[in-house]
Amino acid sequence: PQCGNLEILPERSAYISKDGVQLTPDPPSRFAPWLSETAGRATYIRPLHLWDHKSGKSTCNGGLTFFLAQNNSYMSRWWNAMGLPVIVTPMKTLSPFIAVKFATRDDHNQDHVGISINSLASVKYQKWSRDVPGGIFSREVPVGRQYLAWITYDSVSKNLTVSYTSTQNGTVSYHELFYEVDLRNELPEWVIFGFSAASGIIAQGHRVKSWSFRSSHLAADGKNSNMGLIIGVWVAIIFLVVIVSVVLCWWRWKKSYKDEEMEHEFYLELNKDFEMGTGPKKFSYHKLARSTGNFAQNEKLGEGGFGNVYKGFFKESNTYVAVKRVSRSSKQGIKEYSSEVKIISRLRHRNLVQLIGWCHEHKELLLTTVLAGTWGYMAPECVVTGKVSKESDVYSFGVVALEIACGRRTVVYDAQES
Repeated sequence: PQCGNLEILPERSAYISKDGVQLTPDPPSRFAPWLSETAGRATYIRPLHLWDHKSGKSTCNGGLTFFLAQNNSYMSRWWNAMGLPVIVTPMKTLSPFIAVKFATRDDHNQDHVGISINSLASVKYQKWSRDVPGGIFSREVPVGRQYLAWITYDSVSKNLTVSYTSTQNGTVSYHELFYEVDLRNELPEWVIFGFSAASGIIAQGHRVKSWSFRSSHLAADGKNSNMGLIIGVWVAIIFLVVIVSVVLCWWRWKKSYKDEEMEHEFYLELNKDFEMGTGPKKFSYHKLARSTGNFAQNEKLGEGGFGNVYKGFFKESNTYVAVKRVSRSSKQGIKEYSSEVKIISRLRHRNLVQLIGWCHEHKELLLTTVLAGTWGYMAPECVVTGKVSKESDVYSFGVVALEIACGRRTVVYDAQES
C-alpha cells in the first residue's frame, strides 16, 4: 500500500494527506496546546492471517512503526496510550497486541526504540538518537526529520528484527534491535496491523510518508495446507505400484518365455528319441484335428482318467483310428506321456491296441492307436457306428460268459455242425 490508498483506515486525529498518513497534526509551533495530548491510528482495512491454528504455521511481517493487534480491537481514548488498545491508569490491556515504538521520553525517560507486548512498557529497547532543531523547548516552527525503519519477523527462528536509522549532529547511522518471540503465543490467528502515534504535552506531529508490507501466504484451512504432502504421498504410491507391476509382468514374461524355451528344447529331444525307434510315427496336429472333425463331440468315443478318446479317419490310408487327447488338467505330465509312447510302441500283443502315432504340438499331447475292439466280442452296432455304450458292454460280457460256459471260441472258422 502507498500513502493515500483508500484501503488505509484512519482513526481519531489521524488523516490521509497528499504528503502521507498523518497520525497527529503538525503543530505551527512547539507550544500549541490545542494540538497537544492527541492520538491517532491508521490500520489496513483488511485483517492479516498471522498464523494457522491447525498447522501452527506463521507468516513473516514487515512495516514501519508497526503494531499488530487482535482483529476488531479499538484504540484507547486516552492520548498517553499511544493509540494502542490499553488503559494507562490503572494499566490494563484491552486486546492482545505487539508494537514497535519510536518513543520520545516516556517509560525510559529517553528517546528510544522499543518492543512492547500487551503493555506500554518495552520488553526490549535501545537508545534512539535524533536531532531536534533549536532544542526541545524552542518556539520556532519545527522542521521534521525523516527516518527509515524496517520491521521483519521470521516465523522459523521466532526472531523479531527492527532495523532503523538515527541522526546525531547531522550524521545518519544504522541500528538493529532483536527480540525472540513466538507470535502464536501472544496474538490470535487473525490480527489487524498499522501505525499509531500520540502527542504529549509538547505537541508533536507524526507522519508516515510511505510504507509497504509483505507477508507469506497461508492456506485457507488446515486441509489445504497438507494438500501438497497428500499429493506427494499419492504420487509416490502410484509410482511404486507401477514399478512393482512392471517388474512383476516382466518376471512372469521371462518365466513364461524360459518355460516355453525349455519345453521346446525338450520336445526336440523327445522327437529325436521317438524317431530313432520303429513303429509309431509323428503326426501333425492339423492332420489329427481334421481326422476327428476338430475333436467334435459327435466323434467322441469315451472318456478316461487322462483325457478323451475320439474316432478319426485317415482318408489317405482309408483307416479308422482312435485319438487320445490328454487333458490339460490331467496329472499325466509330459514324462508319463513320453514313457507311454516308448513302452507301448515296443509291445506286441493281440489284446493290446497298436500305437501307430503321436503328436505334441500346440501344447497338446495326442496318441493315435488302431480303433479298439475285438471281433466276436463287439456288439454288431459298434462295428457300424464305432460307438460303445452300456448296452454294448453288456453284450460283450454275455459273449464272455457264454464262451466260458460252452468252452468254445467266439468265432470258429469252418466249424462243423454237430
